[in-house]
Formats: sequence, C-alpha cells, structure tokens
Amino acid sequence: MIDAEPLITVIIPTFRRPKLLRRAILSVLNQTFPAFQVCVYDDASSDTTQKVVTELAEADSRIKYYCHEQNIGVVANFNYGLKEVNTPFFSFLSDDDVLLPHFFEVAMQSLSSNPDVMFYAGLTIQVKDDKIIGISKNGGRFGYLSPPDGLLDILDHQLMWNSIVFRSKVVDCVGLLDTGVGGPADIDFEFRVAAYHPVIISNEPSAIYMLHTQNFYARSSDYRLYLPGFKLIINRMMSDESLSSDTRIQIKNRLNAWLANILIALAVRASLKGEFDNVSAIAEILMRFCNRKAKALLLVGRLRLKESSEPAFFLVSWIERWLRFIFPLNIINKIKLKQLQRKYGEYLRYLDT
Repeated sequence: MIDAEPLITVIIPTFRRPKLLRRAILSVLNQTFPAFQVCVYDDASSDTTQKVVTELAEADSRIKYYCHEQNIGVVANFNYGLKEVNTPFFSFLSDDDVLLPHFFEVAMQSLSSNPDVMFYAGLTIQVKDDKIIGISKNGGRFGYLSPPDGLLDILDHQLMWNSIVFRSKVVDCVGLLDTGVGGPADIDFEFRVAAYHPVIISNEPSAIYMLHTQNFYARSSDYRLYLPGFKLIINRMMSDESLSSDTRIQIKNRLNAWLANILIALAVRASLKGEFDNVSAIAEILMRFCNRKAKALLLVGRLRLKESSEPAFFLVSWIERWLRFIFPLNIINKIKLKQLQRKYGEYLRYLDT
C-alpha cells in the first residue's frame, strides 16, 4: 500500500469489459511514480466489473470505484470523472488501453519544471492482433511548444490522450469535454488546450492503444459519428477572434484534411460492407465540405460502375485488392511496420499484465 498524497487522478470510464479493465488498472499500479489515485467510473455494466475492481482495491487503497445507476454514455462518463478530480493533475485512460511504467514519472518531471505547461504528451503505440500498426504521435515537433504551435503540430501529427497528463486547472480555462461534439470530443479537448496554452510533447513511449473488434469506432462506417463534431470544432475555431486569421485558416485546412482522411477510410469500410448509400453520402461531403473533388469523383465512379454492371464492379474490386498486394507502396508499408516492430516491440510484453 502506498501512503503518498495523490498528485494525479487517473480517470477510467468503463462498460462491460472487466478483463480488459483489470489489465488497464494494473498498468497504472505498475507506474514508477506512485503518487496517484485510480478512479473507475462504471457506466452501469451489470456484470463482474465491480467484483474485479473491488478485489484490486482491497490490495491497493489508491483505487476508487463508482457505478452509475443508469448508462449515461461515454463522453458524459468522462465528464463525470473530470468533475470529481481533486488532485493537481489528471489523465484519461480507456478501459482497454495500457500505460507504460515510466509514463507518469517522466511526465511529472516535465510538468514540475514547466509550471506554465498545461499538458505533457508522450507517444502511443497502436496495436491490433498483437502487432504494432502505428505510432501516435509519429513525427512533427517535440519539446516545449507555445500556442498555437502545439495545436498546429497536433493537427498534423495526432496525439492520443491516453498518453497525456493534464494540469487540472486547465478545466477552469477550457471547460469540460463538449458533449455536443460527440465522438471527436477527446481531440477537441486537446485542441482547445493546445490552442491557448503551452504544451510539452515527447517522443517517449507512454501508452498502448488497442484496436480490436470490441472497439465500436473500429467497426462502424457511419460518417455521422464524426461529421457533426468536426463541423462544430471547425466553426468554433474559425469564429475565435483571439486567434489570428492566418492561424484560423491553417486550422481549418488541417481539420478538413483530417476529416477527409477519416471519411475516405469510412467509405472504404462501407464499400466492403456493401453500404453504398453511406459511400454516396461520404462522396458528397468530400466534394462540398472538404474540397476533395478527386477523391469524391473516384467514389462516385465506383458507385456508377456498380449500378451499371455489378460483375464489372466486383472484378475491379478484386483487381484493386491484388494491386494493393503487389504494389510497391504495400511493400514500403510492410517495411515501415517491421521497423516499428523492431523499435517498439519490446513494449508489447506489458499487454500480458
């Protein structure tokens, strides 16, 4: 048992994933920096979640548990935990993700040395089927970034908030998560902080993000999960006169590019699932909202081919799959993934916690 006064609150919302939740909590308990508390907010799971947390809490009093009487939703659950923070720092951790042991120690060293900095962010290793599929943030600038440089860099090189420690007073400055934004509420929160406050971004591996079949956003091809939220974020940033006009234009262009990449990925997923109405709607959005005419025309062309000749459409789809397999870019991607595996593969052992 650790008697140190907690400095960091780890907010873990959870819903019906007790086995993964146990691993997430243990990854926090394995931190080399001991002054934290783990606050689990159960969104009315009605399974063995409470039993799992209670057993761990009996051995470590830093673990706290609260269960909602009714399901309130993911963003509202994050906000509930955020309102309960009573420590100088906090972090968010999804119940299926894992922290690496030195994350808090390195973060607190940086935050203690830079009292004006509102968050410290490390790298997140992205894993699917026990294989590394990417690194977030991979590239861009590292170190102390003044506003709005931090925001512009994040827009080019995405951060994941499971590898961020926030200073708690930032909530007084930017508020809670915006429930109206929906799915992108996490990145919107990051954006609002980095747009107005200094941040530190490190290339130190800090967390592991799991992409798996239980992840709803990894399965869905519904563009409506993202579009309204991105529109809200863009409109908010564009109407903020405290940011220079040049900065606002850069933000808009980067956000449009980010949204376009998401929509294109969703269109591919929708096409594979036979959801061609979704593909058509995404093409329209790419054309009108994201100014991605070439991508939109390509999607529309595929749909027209399907309408005119389904055999030809499936033949083209089959040829595309083979081209992806033999095309040099696919080889380059495989080489990059092997390089990531060699560089960061040692961290996968923490998934066996």
